[in-house]
Amino acid sequence: GIGSAIGAAAGRRRPLGPAEAKVLGAAGLLVLAIVAVAIIWPHLVVIPLSLIGGWLGIALLVMAWRLHRQASIDASGPDADGPDPPPETR
Repeated sequence: GIGSAIGAAAGRRRPLGPAEAKVLGAAGLLVLAIVAVAIIWPHLVVIPLSLIGGWLGIALLVMAWRLHRQASIDASGPDADGPDPPPETR
């Protein structure tokens, strides 16, 4: 897809063929258009990027909190003090 073609072009992981030329050309034009808008009207780029960055930051903090909470729950679970004793036999 588009992402793999652009990633391959940026990382030079594999040779690209003529089929990717259209995708890379469109991606290049899109990037240049975004740069032109950023130069002429910086707030049109800064505001959405700030919102996306804030959303990403909140999402990462929530994920970190959930992982930390789960690790605390796992650590205080039944196996926290070692393996269970063997069951009694009669």
